[in-house]
Amino acid sequence: MINVATATKPIEDAMIYVRKRGTIVAVGLPKNPNFTANSYVLVQRGITLKGSFIGNRKDMDEVIQFFARGLIDVPIEIHGLSELPKLLKRLQKNEVQGRLVVDTSK
Repeated sequence: MINVATATKPIEDAMIYVRKRGTIVAVGLPKNPNFTANSYVLVQRGITLKGSFIGNRKDMDEVIQFFARGLIDVPIEIHGLSELPKLLKRLQKNEVQGRLVVDTSK
């Protein structure tokens, strides 16, 4: 996960949403550079947290354009709320590639 936000909350939230054994690269520079990291979450989920001062806004714009042109593929599955128990089991078994979206209207 590449975090380009200029606030601390998205960096803290990234530790919750990144996949097990995932890596978070903080590129954005918030006004307040201090944030809270839950060491239990980092260790238990095997998360790597990195910072990078390489690159600039133009570089980030290029990365976003790669995504917009479809050069970066993130698999997305959309499921109904009724399938939630099955989805949670898949997540616990680490059987999910990409992102699961729960549509509450289904």
